[in-house]
Amino acid sequence: MFYTMNEKTLKLEEIKVNILVLNFGSFFVKFQLFNITEEKKEPLVRGMVENIGIGQWELTYYAKDKEKIIETFEDVRVPTIVGDIIVKFLTDKKYSVITSKTQIDVVGDRVVHGSEFFSELVVFTDEVKQKIKECISFVPLHNLHNLCDVEQTEEVLPNVPQVAVSDTFHSTMPSYAFIFALSFNNYYKKYETQRYGFYSTSYRYASNRTVELMIQPIEKLKIITCHLTNSASVCAVRYGKSVVTSMKFTSLEGFVMGARCDSIDPVIVLQNMACEKSFLYMMLLQY
Repeated sequence: MFYTMNEKTLKLEEIKVNILVLNFGSFFVKFQLFNITEEKKEPLVRGMVENIGIGQWELTYYAKDKEKIIETFEDVRVPTIVGDIIVKFLTDKKYSVITSKTQIDVVGDRVVHGSEFFSELVVFTDEVKQKIKECISFVPLHNLHNLCDVEQTEEVLPNVPQVAVSDTFHSTMPSYAFIFALSFNNYYKKYETQRYGFYSTSYRYASNRTVELMIQPIEKLKIITCHLTNSASVCAVRYGKSVVTSMKFTSLEGFVMGARCDSIDPVIVLQNMACEKSFLYMMLLQY
C-alpha cells in the first residue's frame, strides 16, 4: 500500500531540510534546490538541462550569490543526468551551495498523470511506481520520463525519500465536471475516460499566491487562474479547490496553443483521410 505524506511523515530531526525538486519533460530536466525552515522557504539553486536526445545538451545553472552558468555536454547518456550533471554541480566546490549529496534530505518528483490513484502527495514505493506505469498510456512521453527520473535518483541518492507530485489539484472537481456525456460503464468505469486536467502545481501556486496578494482567507475567494505557456489552460478555483478546468482527457483540449489546435469535430479527421484516400480510411470502408 502506498502512503501519503499525512499518513507517514518523513523522519527528519528538525524542520530544516534541503529539498531537491525535479521536473523531467520530454527533452529537458528542470531542477531546484530549496532550503526549508520553520521561518522561510529559500531557493538555493535553480537550473535546467535542455535538448536531451536531440542535440548538444545545455545546462543553465543559477546558484544563490553566484554568477549564472551555461555549459554544454556531448554524448551524455540519459541515466547520468541526475548524478553526473545535477548532483555534481550542486556539490562542486566552484558552483556548490552544499558540500555533499548527503545534505539533500528529500526529493520531489513531478508526475504528470496518476489517474484517480493519487489525490495528494505520496511517497514513492514499489506500488506507487507500478500505478504510474499503469498510467503511461495516458501520457506516454511524460510518465515514462518520470519513472526514469525516479530510478536515476534512487541510484544516486539511495537513502533519500522521494515524493510524487502529480496532478492532484483537480481531484476535487465534482462529478458533473469530470464525467463526459458518454456511456458511464463503458467509458468511465471500463476505460477511465474522464476530464483529468493538468498543471496542478501551477494552479495551486497561482491560487495560493492570489490569496496572499488579496489578503483574504481562501475560504472566501472564487478565482479564475490561468496557465499561459506554450501549453495553455484555465481553471476555476472555488474556496481553494479546483471545480473545473479547460483541459480534459488529455492536454490537447481547451485553448489554441503553440502546437495544439483546441477541440475539433472528429469528422474533420475522417474527411481529410477520405480526401487523401488514406490507407487507413480505405480499410475502415471495408468494415
